[in-house]
Amino acid sequence: MSESSSSLREKGNELFKRGNYEEALTYYSRALDSGPLKDSEKAVIYKNRAACCLKMNKLEQAAGDATQSLDLSPNDPKALFRRCQAYEQLGRAEDAFKDAILLLKVDPQNKAALPLFNKLNTVVQEKAKQQNSTSNKVSQMFNIAFDSTGDHQKRLQGLNNLIVLSREDAGASLILKHGGLNKLKQLLNERDTEIQQSAVRVLATLAKGSKSRCKEIIEEIEVGLLIQLLSQAFSEDKASPVALLLQNLMTYYTGLDEHLETLKKYEEAKKKGERMPFPRIKLGKFLPLPIP
Repeated sequence: MSESSSSLREKGNELFKRGNYEEALTYYSRALDSGPLKDSEKAVIYKNRAACCLKMNKLEQAAGDATQSLDLSPNDPKALFRRCQAYEQLGRAEDAFKDAILLLKVDPQNKAALPLFNKLNTVVQEKAKQQNSTSNKVSQMFNIAFDSTGDHQKRLQGLNNLIVLSREDAGASLILKHGGLNKLKQLLNERDTEIQQSAVRVLATLAKGSKSRCKEIIEEIEVGLLIQLLSQAFSEDKASPVALLLQNLMTYYTGLDEHLETLKKYEEAKKKGERMPFPRIKLGKFLPLPIP
């Protein structure tokens, strides 16, 4: 006889209290699949899953589950707080700040919310100042790097500067916002191999650490084109930038980086003598990588 949703959820709660987050996550998922549920029941399970994901550093999934909970139960304080935490750790300070503002409106007595609000307010204000400066830098580098009639060395320097700007979320976001991917794609078709390689290095830096940016790169650039560039490289130094880009796309688009982080925590817990289930990769989650 199959277990009820409430029984599965309670088992998940007990496992969570004992620090067995991966097993707890499995039970919460089973509870969601156990049969017809009321929206209020699903909302609770989703926010519980979000708590597990936060503990396991599965930040994208934590934000997604918290959002699912909020869709079913708008303005729920716990779901808001968990999504706010996930957004903050993902570097999405503006989104986290919006949740912190709403959280204080619906739950003014929340002791954990005010320090988080103050912290995010400072970050958002500072980012606004930096963004104005970064926006000007991105615009200047675009004018230099993407001018096919410009000086060769200046164009290479412009692309190197875009690599530096891509290392920060603000710079990476502005490059994408202003059509940088399409412009970089055009550079991949230039005959100048140095320009090609520099463009690929910008893309590799944009891909690092961001599933959403990886998705945009895959949709715009096409993995087939990158594989073609890799096959045309006649030396290791020319192949390396493309190989690094493909590696970053695979790692961060699939969430393999999150799995490796979970594996690291498992090893640390094992050294301390703590019991924790071995983290396993679910291949269905990672495949297929979309190739247009």
